[in-house]
Amino acid sequence: MAYKTADEIREWILDWMSRKLSIKKTSIDARDSIASYGVDSIMIAEFEGEISEYVGFQWPIMDMMIKDPSIDEICQRGEELGQLQHG
Repeated sequence: MAYKTADEIREWILDWMSRKLSIKKTSIDARDSIASYGVDSIMIAEFEGEISEYVGFQWPIMDMMIKDPSIDEICQRGEELGQLQHG
């Protein structure tokens, strides 16, 4: 299985946020943090499980959220981790 690129992860995150928050995907700025859209810790726990399934490895994304990264930063880290996992 190939790893997901940052662009693929970004698209998945934007779709997830749009669906979970009932907002238009086009209104989400990937330079902003997920938390800035009102995603709380309960939603992040759900997000972690779903994105781990999407990328094909257990991604402890909750650890990243402490630093309140932008969506773009999350995507870049996901690609890096994917390369390590799937090479």
